[in-house]
Amino acid sequence: MSTTVTVYNLRPSPVAHPEFGPILPLTAQSKLLKQVNADDYSPRYPALANFGVAVSENGTLRPGITVVTDAVYVVLPTDSIVIVDLLATTRVVTLPTSGSIPAGKNLWVILRTTTGGDVTLTAGGGNTILGGASVTMTGAGAVQRIKIDGTNWVAQ
Repeated sequence: MSTTVTVYNLRPSPVAHPEFGPILPLTAQSKLLKQVNADDYSPRYPALANFGVAVSENGTLRPGITVVTDAVYVVLPTDSIVIVDLLATTRVVTLPTSGSIPAGKNLWVILRTTTGGDVTLTAGGGNTILGGASVTMTGAGAVQRIKIDGTNWVAQ
């Protein structure tokens, strides 16, 4: 039995994977792995999300990764990567409040596709994001790397 594993490098720099080798920024590589090899790597996939690397097995994204296609999305405390597909409308992504997630939690927000509109990241519960109430992302491939410092969302 085998599994098709796809590794998405959502980072602005290359990443090295022991099975896939170097993966260029903002690209993906797929490989058919024997099930035993896929099982060896799969416990590490959620941790990779903290570093901007998303993984899918047979087309199913691993935990911690969410693809947003709705007009409004509230980030879950379990999300590490939020991939936004923008189809001609503006999207609003609301970040969790500082009390609902541990300090130091990293979050990657990636604007994967766009045919118009913007993504607005808003800080919830009176927190700030990069010093303000919101940040706007524009253009396919835009990436925001942020973390909660205990009170507010700051740059990683």
